[in-house]
Amino acid sequence: MNNSIISELIGIDKTSIHNFDMFLTQEPDSNDNHIAFSYADTSSINALDTSNGSKIGKLTITDKEFGKLTFDTNSRRTTKRIDMSIASQNNLRPLNVGRYKRRINEVFDYISKKYNMNINYNFADMRLSYIEINATLLLEKKFSEYEIVLLLMVYNIPSNIYLNFGQHNGNKIYQFNEIIKETNGFKKSIETIGAKRSDRQIVMYNKTKELKDKCILNINGDYLRIEYKFSKHDHIINTHLGSNIDSLSDDNIHDLYMDYFNREIYYPMQEWKKANYENIKDKISKLCDSNGNMLKNWLSLLIQDIEGDLKNGIFGTILSDKDIQKILRELKKRNIKRTLNRARSELQNKIYYDTDLYEKIDEIIETIHNS
Repeated sequence: MNNSIISELIGIDKTSIHNFDMFLTQEPDSNDNHIAFSYADTSSINALDTSNGSKIGKLTITDKEFGKLTFDTNSRRTTKRIDMSIASQNNLRPLNVGRYKRRINEVFDYISKKYNMNINYNFADMRLSYIEINATLLLEKKFSEYEIVLLLMVYNIPSNIYLNFGQHNGNKIYQFNEIIKETNGFKKSIETIGAKRSDRQIVMYNKTKELKDKCILNINGDYLRIEYKFSKHDHIINTHLGSNIDSLSDDNIHDLYMDYFNREIYYPMQEWKKANYENIKDKISKLCDSNGNMLKNWLSLLIQDIEGDLKNGIFGTILSDKDIQKILRELKKRNIKRTLNRARSELQNKIYYDTDLYEKIDEIIETIHNS
């Protein structure tokens, strides 16, 4: 694929849609493995009528071309919902609102023709109960080189509203502090990391690897996806996006994403940058003798200090060339270049050291802010 046609864009991915009507034009095909259904009592008012007079109480259609359609009626309520993907395979680029509405039309037309069903819907009536909004960025370096940056972004999300999590070595999900403890101070291949609560979730992962693993798409370069998933809490969706699909706009999709990204990623990271520098400076200052000269083993003592925090699941101090160099100058340390080269050698492959940490942080944030 030509990477030049993929530009950064904040847009829509998967959604769950309600408030539409569906009618069967003939009996569901019991031999079709896409379909699962069960009959209802013939007296059921809300069940789906069939051509032979029977009634369907539950019906699900699962098809990779669109996702999943669900009909379920009982004594309390009737559910009609479609959990819709934006593409049958390649979802590298999210959809803007115009393309999203066209996708709804295409999916309902596909279902009607393939599964012998009439679906009546109006964008002014249809509501969302779940939406994924993401930004997909082409990284300047390999995805693995951003591991520390992504860990930091998640670590600094307000802990009082989220449970942080991560994924590596296959499909096992870890709580964040378990990931940190398991590193033993060294970098690991982290595939997915994020934070979640009952009504929303933020996930960061290697989109290129996901598409290649599924044999869907082979592209050059590494793409990072940062995705928000909003569910259950109608207040979030309704307040930002309006009460129906007709009220969606590219502006309110963008504003919803940026509101949470800035609150939970951008502003906390700006505060962390300041605190990190002061924290490193404080740690190094304590490793000087009474005359202000740095102890010969200052670096090994600093490493012990930081790795002690990691063993307790604390991931707050990250060393970078920029900070170390600035602090050494402030402490009037001689032979800064030689000291910095020694530090690089000792810290290589440590999870709390990144040569160009701040440049990578700024790359991600600026790219999203310019989307």
